Amino acid sequence: WSPDGRNLYVGEQAGVVKVVRDGVLVPAPVLDFRSRVNWFSDRGLLDVTVHPNLAQNPYLYLAYAYDPPETAQNWDNNFARPDGRGNRTWRVSRVTLDAATNYTTVVPNSEVVLVGTAGVW
Repeated sequence: WSPDGRNLYVGEQAGVVKVVRDGVLVPAPVLDFRSRVNWFSDRGLLDVTVHPNLAQNPYLYLAYAYDPPETAQNWDNNFARPDGRGNRTWRVSRVTLDAATNYTTVVPNSEVVLVGTAGVW
């Protein structure tokens, strides 16, 4: 929830974050980063949370599993290929919510990886 109780942020396993504002689902997702999330089996977007002082720090924090770059070279291996079953790493990042849209959209290219920049397969 946003601190004012108006926005409920809903994270979906595949990597989509939606918002319900004042009890109504906003049609467009806040964020769709399915292309970066590994959501095989029980993996995926694990959690989303909003900074408690949203007006001063308009951040949405995300924890998710992802495919390190070297997986793209391993399509013939069920464990090493993208979205495969092998070991994966997690990351925690934040994106900046846009105050001009009542925090219902993300500022483009605002993701900052806080933990998990050096993960490998």
